[in-house]
Amino acid sequence: MDTLITGNLWCDISDHLPNFLLLECEKSVKYNMDNRPFIWLHSLINVGKFSSLIDNIDRSNLYNYSSSNEAYNYYHENSKNVTATVFQR
Repeated sequence: MDTLITGNLWCDISDHLPNFLLLECEKSVKYNMDNRPFIWLHSLINVGKFSSLIDNIDRSNLYNYSSSNEAYNYYHENSKNVTATVFQR
């Protein structure tokens, strides 16, 4: 039989009550590691590639835009391309 445990974590120094949920399953589930289309692998190698490519984005162009929105769009597109390159789905 599966077990569900829920509750709140409480502390005097905060007025927020974080909730938790634990689900214990008796049956074992085996995952096919080759069939993972919606998972980005944040391995040390991929994170290193991401950091390197983000660091190499040419930021000197950011100061040439007349509006902050244009500068943001430039950086956002570049960082989105880096993310898509490294963490392909």
